[in-house]
Amino acid sequence: MSNKKTSNKPEEVSGNMNDKQAMQALKQHGGNIVWAIIIVLAGYFGWSYFQKHNVAQVDTSVSDSYIKIADLEQKVIAEKGTAQTSEKAKKSLATQEKQLQNDIETLVAEHGESVYAWQALMLEAKRHMDNNDSKSAIPVLQSASEVKIDDLGLKAITRLRYAQALLANGQVDEAEKEAMKEVAGSFEASKQELLGDIYLAKKDKESAIRSYKNAWKLLEKRQENRPILLLKMQNLGIDVKPIESKELFISKQETQELPAQSEKTEETAKSE
Repeated sequence: MSNKKTSNKPEEVSGNMNDKQAMQALKQHGGNIVWAIIIVLAGYFGWSYFQKHNVAQVDTSVSDSYIKIADLEQKVIAEKGTAQTSEKAKKSLATQEKQLQNDIETLVAEHGESVYAWQALMLEAKRHMDNNDSKSAIPVLQSASEVKIDDLGLKAITRLRYAQALLANGQVDEAEKEAMKEVAGSFEASKQELLGDIYLAKKDKESAIRSYKNAWKLLEKRQENRPILLLKMQNLGIDVKPIESKELFISKQETQELPAQSEKTEETAKSE
């Protein structure tokens, strides 16, 4: 029997399995791609991208610049909690936001073709969306879509978020045009749900129902439940049952098997 060595090193982890696991975390919470999850996965995809494309050396100055940007973005989020009541905090927040924008612009200007530029632009778009400023997020997401990366997952993330920003800004036809474009298969359910949202905005109930049902069928195949999508469908009068998630199914199966295992253990003990 041959013994296979295992390792926890990132470069020795199966790329396909990790991609699927990372993507799965992204496809939650209804039609919206949660920005916090996007940024976490962006870090993973940054590493995965370099691994897949056999880049021997990574410019550490670029990665250091991105880490600085990510840290500053977290400080800006923390400052927002106190900026409502303190003038000093408001000034500090404004200064940090300006610095964050400048740092992002510098990174993109100097390394515009890197995955770090994409990550930085997604952070900036997130900041605008958090401030309910979809108009400002749109050109940033356009820039992110122009970064020359061939990872289908990153492209899908950008395209869907761009379409969501367009929809939030009232540009429904433009959002539909963008959402209709092809995305990686892992994101097809999110695409169909977003199309449903767009058709609802266009008051096209029949098309919305069709798109939501398409999304639900895809989710059923992989046993992924989305409560928000379920609520959307129920509000449209669609008779649909919640999906029993794969994790929940495994848990129940294991629970059902426990008594039999206990009995066997007891019988073994008696015979001994």
